Parts: sequence; structure tokens; C-alpha cells
Amino acid sequence: MVNICNLALDELGVAAIASMAEQSDAAILYNRIWEYARDQVLEDGDFNFSKVTAELAQDTAYTAAPTNPQWLYRYTKPASCLKIRELVDEDNVDAGKYYYDYRSNGYAEEGDYIYSNFDNTYVSLYVKYTTIITDVTKFKPSFITSLKFKLASMGAKKLAAMNPDGFEQKYVLALNNATGKNQAQDYIEGDQGNTDWLDR
Repeated sequence: MVNICNLALDELGVAAIASMAEQSDAAILYNRIWEYARDQVLEDGDFNFSKVTAELAQDTAYTAAPTNPQWLYRYTKPASCLKIRELVDEDNVDAGKYYYDYRSNGYAEEGDYIYSNFDNTYVSLYVKYTTIITDVTKFKPSFITSLKFKLASMGAKKLAAMNPDGFEQKYVLALNNATGKNQAQDYIEGDQGNTDWLDR
């Protein structure tokens, strides 16, 4: 965590910190915004190290008496889900393609639930999603680069009296680059067998 914050401080031309526990302006600020910045980058991007695939369980009480006329079924969203990426069947096929639906993604997310017209009675339904990763040792270089610029942007005014816009632009570029790399990796895995799937 300290090393990543120091990368951001390098961008700002601000002295490095030795510990997150010190009482410097930089340490105090980054302690306060760290979790928000980390989760924002995870949500904005599409990083393989934070991807999870989990089978969904149908809410049978809802199926018996649907309360939303647009959707026939309701599934409980995984507690660790930060952002839903896709719903797929057990063959990794987009679940929304099975049924006519005016929504292009074939599902709706409301609160703790995912609504869909996909019936998992005979074919399992899975959700691919981004989860929060707190262990910095699992962060990949492309994510660290993106997070560095996000932290620099958020600290620019307070720590260096600088306009954050330039760092935000660098953040967007870094994020696009990281997303491209992950999509390329997904393409390769698609030919070899997707390694993101959990054992089931």
C-alpha cells in the first residue's frame, strides 16, 4: 500500500511517505481515500485477478409470485460482488440470448438481487463479476498503474496544489490499456479453455 501511494506521490512531485501511520498530509489523505480509490478502479476496469464466477441460486419464493412483471426469475447476488460483468449458462453462453428481452444484457440488478428471464431449473446459471481484492500482493502491474493515477488525481489539489484533470486523463488511458490487455488474455483463454471458471 505504501509503495503504491508513493508512486502517486512521485507523479505529484511530493516527498515519499515511510508509513501509512505517519502524520504527514499525504499519509492522512491516502489512508482516508485508499479503499474508495481501489474499489473505484476495480469497478471502472475489467481485471482478471479480481474476476469471480459463481453459480446463482433461484429465489423460489419470487418465482411462485413474481413482483416485477418484466422478469420471471430472481437470483441472489453474491455478497462479494462489486460489479456484475455477465450472466452465462454452464457452457459459458450469454444467458440473455436464450429469451426475447428488450434489455440487451438480459438481466437487471436491483439491491441484493439479479432479475432475469433465464430459468436455471435444467441449465445452471452463472454470474461473472468483479470482487473487491484487498491483498495488494495480488494486484497486477496494469492495475497498479491505473490506481497510481487515480490516487494522484485525488490528491493533486490538496497535496500539490495541482489541477487533477491531467492525472485523470492518464488514469483513463491506463485503464483502457489494462482493459485491452485483459480482453486479449480472455481471447486466448477462450481458445484454450477459460481459466477463470471455478471448479464445479
